[in-house]
Amino acid sequence: MVLVLLTWATQSPPMVISCYSLTTSLSRARDLFDLLRSVSGPSLFMKGCITSDIWQNPDNPGMFMLHEEWNSLSDLESHISSPLYHRLLAAMELCIIKPQVIFMDGQDIRGIEWVEQLRTIIAEREPK
Repeated sequence: MVLVLLTWATQSPPMVISCYSLTTSLSRARDLFDLLRSVSGPSLFMKGCITSDIWQNPDNPGMFMLHEEWNSLSDLESHISSPLYHRLLAAMELCIIKPQVIFMDGQDIRGIEWVEQLRTIIAEREPK
């Protein structure tokens, strides 16, 4: 017997994908998961967020991936400039190896450096 799964997208393909690969010690895995969950759930209610998923590596329970899809780069930039994103930055602080962060916007691929640049620009715009 052959089963075929057919799916239909309810929206056009995402314009921007963000992926965060985070690894912590087994003793901190629950803390990392809780922080990621505290970001992922509320992100779904932000303008332009299509999906936000957390995956845990079954072979390494301290390794997680947060995968998000956004309608536009400006929607992702709003997320990065939000107070909610501070939780994701806190999650990165729990990592025992450097987090892998990738943002894909069409053919443009960016890393964590882009977040640092964006947050610096936003901070400079804020009134002092």
